Amino acid sequence: YLLTQAPITSVIAGGNSIQPIPAPVDAASYPAIVYQVVSDTSDYTLTGNDGLCHSRIMFSCLVSYGPGSYLTAHNLGLAVKDALSGYIGTLPDGPRVFFAEVVNVTDVFQPDALLSATNVSVMFHYAD
Repeated sequence: YLLTQAPITSVIAGGNSIQPIPAPVDAASYPAIVYQVVSDTSDYTLTGNDGLCHSRIMFSCLVSYGPGSYLTAHNLGLAVKDALSGYIGTLPDGPRVFFAEVVNVTDVFQPDALLSATNVSVMFHYAD
């Protein structure tokens, strides 16, 4: 879904640098977005799982350190936030998302990797 959003694909390397963790090793792969599941829970009733799940996924918008890298990472994070906030639909691999809500946005600097980053945490409520 994010690869269909022009404000995102116009910034990320090659227009397609979105992947699960770990972050790319090659500097040419930046700016990039990496994602990871932070938590995944199900709702239960007295008779068992009711089929509603909640998955928190963190999208890290990474930019190699340099002039303007903070703003690039931050603006990319805002584009991810805008694209996913309130999302409702069916994902390509099947789950039906009832609602997606952005629950946190943070800016960080990763000195060991020389990366500016904006992390966008999104809670997806979906059918199991």
